Amino acid sequence: MGMGFQLKIFQAFILAFAAFTCLQVSTSHAQYMMQGETKKISGPEYKQSFFDTLSISDFKLYMSSTEAQTIIARDGWQGGWDKAPELPDTIETIGYPYTQGKDTSVALYRYRRSDDGTFRIYAIEFIRRFDQDQSVQILTQKLIEKYGDPTNTEISKKLILLQYSPNRTMRDNDRCDSRSQMHKPQCMAYVAWAKGPKFTIKITSRAIEMTLEDQTEALNHQSNILARKNLGKEILKRETTKELNLDF
Repeated sequence: MGMGFQLKIFQAFILAFAAFTCLQVSTSHAQYMMQGETKKISGPEYKQSFFDTLSISDFKLYMSSTEAQTIIARDGWQGGWDKAPELPDTIETIGYPYTQGKDTSVALYRYRRSDDGTFRIYAIEFIRRFDQDQSVQILTQKLIEKYGDPTNTEISKKLILLQYSPNRTMRDNDRCDSRSQMHKPQCMAYVAWAKGPKFTIKITSRAIEMTLEDQTEALNHQSNILARKNLGKEILKRETTKELNLDF
């Protein structure tokens, strides 16, 4: 038996094993979806460098609005910031979706940097809709092949949720979402995680919804801008008071 023939047999074995592994994953997902149960799976945690390089349709976190507009013009996105009434003073909290045809949209949220005044992206919301039912399991496989193993996976009857974040244990700490709890010491770590970098994918038979965000980056620059404004107001108030003539 020649080496070339042996190599072909080995390659065929590897391909068959990979296909079998994917089938096992899909079967597991399908079982939970059919049974109506919610299954939670933990995976790897991701560092900041992962979120720095991640992209959705070539849009990235922290990219300048000028860079984003180049992609918008190149790829024929319509609408979006053209419908925004004005530039945000610090953080944009309303999304103005760009569309590509009738099935795809993306909203880019801007924030103003405190050091140079430029506008950059702190959140990306992307939606791809399908006019026919798709296999949720196969869509999930394709997305994991593209982005890697998620930190947290939730499988339920109608959808699969994938989330990539720096901490696999924080997602289940949802009691800290309430206003009455989030300021307590035991919830401080959760609040920091919730505002930090995350990538979330929701997969159903009719749509893929993705959100890539880092609120902390935007909030830090907002705090700096507001602090400078308040300082300026305080200085103006002091100077005005010094010039005041109490002639009564």
